[in-house]
Amino acid sequence: MTQPADVPGAQPPPSPGGGDQAGPPATPDNPQATGAPQTGAQADAGPSRAGKTTYVAKTLHDTGSVSARQQMSQAAQRSLSVDRLGIYAAAGVHAEGDLIGLQVNMATEQTLLPGRLPDAVYLSVKEAFVGDEKDLITAVEQLGAVPTLVVCDQPGRGRLARAVRVLQLMEHATIRVVRAVKDLKDNVVEGTGYIYMPADSGVVDMRELDSLGVQLSHAGARLILILPPERITVELLEIQIQLPPGPSAMDVLRRHLSWRLAEESAAATTVVQSMMADFVADDAPLRHAADLAQWIFEARSDNGYDYESVRARVDERTRTAFEIWFDQLDRESQVFAIALAVLNDLPYEYVVDAARSLRRRVMPPITVLNAGSEGNEIAVRAPADTFQISRRERLTRLHAIVERKDVRGEYGMAPADVIRYRNPAYAPQIIQRAWSQYAAQAQLLDWLRELAVHPAEPVRVWAATAIGILTAESFDYLCETALETWALSKSMYARSAVAHALHVPASDPRLRPHVRKLAATWADAAAMTEATDLTDDDFEVDRLAQATAARIYGVTLGRDEPDESLSALRRLAEIDDIRVALAVGESLAELLLDRPERAEPILANVLSWLDEDADNEDLAATAHLAFLILATSLVVEVPRAEGAADAFSWPMLLHLAAEKPALGFGIARIWHYAMSTTRYFPEQADLVLAQWLRQVADDQRAWSPLATLASQICFDDLGLHQHLLTLVETWITDGTLTPSNAAAAAVRDKLISQR
Repeated sequence: MTQPADVPGAQPPPSPGGGDQAGPPATPDNPQATGAPQTGAQADAGPSRAGKTTYVAKTLHDTGSVSARQQMSQAAQRSLSVDRLGIYAAAGVHAEGDLIGLQVNMATEQTLLPGRLPDAVYLSVKEAFVGDEKDLITAVEQLGAVPTLVVCDQPGRGRLARAVRVLQLMEHATIRVVRAVKDLKDNVVEGTGYIYMPADSGVVDMRELDSLGVQLSHAGARLILILPPERITVELLEIQIQLPPGPSAMDVLRRHLSWRLAEESAAATTVVQSMMADFVADDAPLRHAADLAQWIFEARSDNGYDYESVRARVDERTRTAFEIWFDQLDRESQVFAIALAVLNDLPYEYVVDAARSLRRRVMPPITVLNAGSEGNEIAVRAPADTFQISRRERLTRLHAIVERKDVRGEYGMAPADVIRYRNPAYAPQIIQRAWSQYAAQAQLLDWLRELAVHPAEPVRVWAATAIGILTAESFDYLCETALETWALSKSMYARSAVAHALHVPASDPRLRPHVRKLAATWADAAAMTEATDLTDDDFEVDRLAQATAARIYGVTLGRDEPDESLSALRRLAEIDDIRVALAVGESLAELLLDRPERAEPILANVLSWLDEDADNEDLAATAHLAFLILATSLVVEVPRAEGAADAFSWPMLLHLAAEKPALGFGIARIWHYAMSTTRYFPEQADLVLAQWLRQVADDQRAWSPLATLASQICFDDLGLHQHLLTLVETWITDGTLTPSNAAAAAVRDKLISQR
């Protein structure tokens, strides 16, 4: 390998998560964006490390923070988890949530048709209502003798039960459900209580209610409207019951079990409650908890309780309720639901953009005649009505919430409106249903490919995880139609997406051997040249496939197979290609971050590769670049004080050296290679040291370990000792480091005392 040239005018690599964008952001698929700096993904064209040394600073920047990326990957897997089963055990897929929503709109279980409230519902509310009835009556009395009342709450929070209980407490012996207010005109029955829940698109006509109020008053009857908060108008506020706080799902389950199992002993009832507790999530619809109590009662026999039959009934209801809910959404809502499923728990704006992009792919254009050209047709896509539905209404329809919180972006932590499903099981189920039950596979893959190379790293990671969910469902199809093509992409982002996607099937024991075989195939991949006689000379090793394989040998396979992955990375590290070398470095960083206790064998491998400089310069060059990636992309959070919420960021290698002094000598030896012995990228090692000094400048606890490490780096090497001392003094005076940088002063003083 030829000796690389110095990096002219190179700047210190930015701190993890940092970055610099001038003008429109460049993406791997848009390298010509005006005013945008090139990324490593665009710098893929020249493979040799020797020819790429001028790009080392940029490629280190493109690697970014492996620590932040791994946190994102773990968060994405939590947000899109497929390990949540059952409607009550954190899967809670429901439609409107309460009885009317489930049984009128969804037709699951028995259908609650307009007419008299079923005796079973009437009795269960009367005997097992959970809540302070005195507060409920007081809230009604505060409104005066009005014939029309409003119960307002989110679906699933016991709206119907409270409406029924209000009418029972007001001594209405007969309660009826009505489909529309107009059905009551001239049909009000004396002493009857009525319940009405308008459809999503229905409009509450106050004039109609006022007119009906006269008839209700004359007949001693009452009407209760059930509405979500976003449907409340100023006029309706005057007749809204101020409800006391509602119970939890577990409170409802306990109360209904106590009622239905009244003949059982208290101890036996407690055992049943504990057995069923896992079925009930904190945010489960209250009606579901009541139904669960009924199903348990029905599963009772002389031999005890058939819990398996209860679980089967729960699972069936989960599946049916979810399918009906999703399939009955309008097309715009389905598109938004899919975008939210893929980007669950990310800022709202990303989801809106993703939904807009998916809409362009799945909403068919309208074919119209072109008046300017006889017989020709043109396709016109109807524009989206951006003000057709408000965010609040969309959230209600999709059972999602928006929370204001700090999120990590390219420039650090910043506040954002984060949107997510109320129940985390929605995300994987929507992704799977959109894929398996509709003929939109091609459009979904094209859309996910776009998200996988998005400028924002969280979007890329979340999209790759969603691709992983689909890969676990349709492994061969996804590999043949997408992953094998993306693995050969010139886009670093697309190749990384393959590795992230394979996290999901790699966790499945049945698919893990397939992932292992895929990585081995790409590690040995060959591509055809332009010759056509199909001799051995017509093929050359595909470095892009090998770069993808190197990424898979990171945490995707390395978490459970660290020794095998290190061996595979060692073989790939001998390749003279900067794309492969960068992938090897990233994977080593992932392995070290995922298993800090394995730091010794991982760093020992890097050191052994450096030791082979004389015999294997490609391996040594990869080791040098890998060390720079480890040094710049791995950070750990060190609390400012015991129990404090905020923390300082330390370079992970420095933290390991401080925590394990014996390991610190090995780290210092690698630093010595990077700054003195090796021929590759020496100035970059100097700049990484400057980055470390800036990073720990505000944490006094780091100064001594860093000074100790610096002295170990140049131990018994007077030339390097003088070089380091001159570097630090120069940085303090030329503005690279601030004069007040106490970490630099500590390093300088330590080096001076070592003379």
